[in-house]
Order: sequence, then C-alpha cells, then structure tokens
Amino acid sequence: MEQPAVGFEAPRWWQRWWGRALIAAGLVILLFFGYVGVLVYKKLPDINSYRDRFTLSGPDLNVPVDLSILIRDGDPTLGPMNAPITIVEFGDFECPYCREAYPVIRSLAAEFGDKLRIIYRHFPVPQIHDKAIAAAEASMCAEEQGKFWPYHDRLFQNQDQLDAASLKQYALRVGLDIDEFNKCFDERKYQELVRRDMTDGKALGVRGTPTWFINGRREEGAIPENVFRKEIERIIRMNSQ
Repeated sequence: MEQPAVGFEAPRWWQRWWGRALIAAGLVILLFFGYVGVLVYKKLPDINSYRDRFTLSGPDLNVPVDLSILIRDGDPTLGPMNAPITIVEFGDFECPYCREAYPVIRSLAAEFGDKLRIIYRHFPVPQIHDKAIAAAEASMCAEEQGKFWPYHDRLFQNQDQLDAASLKQYALRVGLDIDEFNKCFDERKYQELVRRDMTDGKALGVRGTPTWFINGRREEGAIPENVFRKEIERIIRMNSQ
C-alpha cells in the first residue's frame, strides 16, 4: 500500500535558487579562510626569531651545496683534513646562539678526535651586531699566528666586550705577538676575507647564525649537544658499514 507523502515538495525554481545559494556561500567561506591564511603567513616571524631552536633540514634546505665555496683555503680548521665528518659553521661573534654553540663544538671535537673536522666561516650581521665584523677580522689576525681557536673562545666568553681595545687585550691574553696583531688588525688585513665569507654564506643559503653544514647538509640553529652527538654517531655508523 502506497504511503501518503509527508510535508511538501519545494517548486523546482526554489530548489535551483537554494542550490546556487549554497554554492555561493561555500565559495565565500573558502575565499575568507584563504584570505585569513595569507594574513597569518605574512605575520609569521622571520627565521632569525627561532634561532634558539634546532631546525631539521626541510625540502628547501636539502639543496646541492657548492663545495668550491663551502670550504676555502685558509679557513680556520680544527681536526684532520681526512676526517670522515666535516662540520662547517657560519657564525657571528656577537650572536648569542653562536656563543651557546661554541662549547658544544669544542666538547664534540675533543670527544670524537680525528673523526671530526670543524671549519669556521664568518657571517657577521652588522645590522644588529655592530662589532661583529671587527671581531671576525681580529680572529683572522689570531689565525695568522696559529691561535684562532683560543681567540675564538675568548671572544665568546667576553661577548659583551668586543670593542677594539678589548679585542687587542684578548690577543695579549692568548699569547699573540701584540705588535703583529695590532698591525694586522689596524690595517684591516682580513676585511676582504670576511666579506668573501659573507658572500659565500649568502650563496649557500645562510639566513642567520649559527648555520651548519654537516658533510654538506645544511642545518640551522643552536643544536643541542645530544642531538649533534647522535648525528655524528649516525654518520660514523653509516661510514663503517
């Protein structure tokens, strides 16, 4: 037995109008959330504001590295050239996160010995660190006398005092020939080398400090020691297989 119809059926013109209204409302909602998404994206802070985080390599970081500019003759180096792991740091002596990283690097270098080579490249950011370029140039004057790493440590230990007079004092404290150092520093002998490092860094995609290249793979931020150690151990295991 056929059941009677319940309610009423809307005319066809009403159904067509209602369907169009639903489609229009959906488009408006999509456009609204798309606009909000764009605004939120534009307000995201620059990566430098996250410099205290360890950022794993994303798709934009896993790009081919030009080895001819990653490592240059005369770069301050700690560890043997034939080490299975090479870590290149682009750093700034006034950067607080570089200061946080320097004892980690020194600790790992001591722990892994001839398995690890550390290379320091200069990437001072003068827009926010007005003494960083002078400190970088001074450190290369120390490198000239074979004392880059003690001087490097001294700069980070005294990061709030990097004026010219202090830079010369630190040279004395690490045992440099002060006359040679002062001549080198006052003449800005390594001005072009520091500029070259900055140019190389930009070409390699360095956006802030510290930036690391671990066997050519770029990482950003102050990496915790335990994370650094696990990555080094992982590479050693891979090389031994």
